[in-house]
Amino acid sequence: MVGPGCRIGKGTVVGAGCVLGRRVEVGEGCCSTLGCGRDGCRVGDRCILHAGVVIGSDGYGFATVAGVHHKVPQVASW
Repeated sequence: MVGPGCRIGKGTVVGAGCVLGRRVEVGEGCCSTLGCGRDGCRVGDRCILHAGVVIGSDGYGFATVAGVHHKVPQVASW
């Protein structure tokens, strides 16, 4: 499913079962299978998005301090 306002770059393949929310941008030469992009996300050029990926979702990052797990924000730096 490709939501309204999406932009998909030249040569990008969006596989069956892939879900792109509203205003998702996917660059050129990408390949996506059974993944999902939440509303408003951007993916650059020449990326491979494997099955089960959810772009725009929380990452899985924890730090253990004194035996207690604390969530660590997973943020991109451009």
